[in-house]
Amino acid sequence: MARVPMSIRRSRLTPFLLLLALSCGTERPAVEEDSAVEVAAADRSSIRELIRTQTGAINRSDVDAVLACLHPSVVYMPCGEPRAEGRDAAREALSALFSRYEVNVSYQSQEIEVLGERAIERGQFVRRTSGREDGTTTAVNGSILRVLSKEADGSWLVLREIWAVHPSRE
Repeated sequence: MARVPMSIRRSRLTPFLLLLALSCGTERPAVEEDSAVEVAAADRSSIRELIRTQTGAINRSDVDAVLACLHPSVVYMPCGEPRAEGRDAAREALSALFSRYEVNVSYQSQEIEVLGERAIERGQFVRRTSGREDGTTTAVNGSILRVLSKEADGSWLVLREIWAVHPSRE
């Protein structure tokens, strides 16, 4: 009988071994999968509600309500502005903004990825500001990326927030 080289014998066994490896231990009870899907859907729903709450608070110039949406160690990174680290710094930045401008933000969430106790949310915004002293108005659109933290009580808070303003297309 002719000897078959080991590389050929391996290649004939490879599909069988791969199928065997993939089928071993990969089955999970349907209940566990369904439960994970339901939890992720509930988390995404909670995150969307948090963003609606935060957006409404910004539009009302309600510093305390915005801060209630933020993690104590939040890092705010607005485009073209100094970063604000922690709620106290965020309070200062928001108070300064709201004292100078009336702000109106519309927001569209485009993606929420839940990763256990953290989540990433990405979206688009249009922000209109009107100067409180001179009435000068501006409008910008841009992108926003948030990292959120799931708290012990199951609620979500904004841990990191970065904004990018898109160039005007005039």
